[in-house]
Amino acid sequence: MQRDGVLPLYEVNFYNDNDVPCQLEDSAISGGNASSHSGNCRIVYYVEYQARIDFYDLRDKIANFYVKGVKTPYITRILNNRFPGMMPLQYYPVEFHYRLPGTNAISSVTTQQIHYKRH
Repeated sequence: MQRDGVLPLYEVNFYNDNDVPCQLEDSAISGGNASSHSGNCRIVYYVEYQARIDFYDLRDKIANFYVKGVKTPYITRILNNRFPGMMPLQYYPVEFHYRLPGTNAISSVTTQQIHYKRH
């Protein structure tokens, strides 16, 4: 559930480890489907990394207000705390939208549960 800010839409990446490039035929593009290819893939979850960068960027901006004399309890609390991090060993839902190459139409949607482990 999102509480503040914006959703990290582009911080989860899907990589296909197949060394063989896939070429789509015009019929597959116009038909909206293509044959499947076997291979491995990886889902890389960059959400905590980007959230940490955003937190410290926000904290730096807030520090400028503090230096200028704006000292609210909210500002003081942010300046006195560290990035809380994500809860480890939790499942986070990620919705994938697949667009068939050569088109801008979403051809399938799936939600996967990412089991987050802090390293």
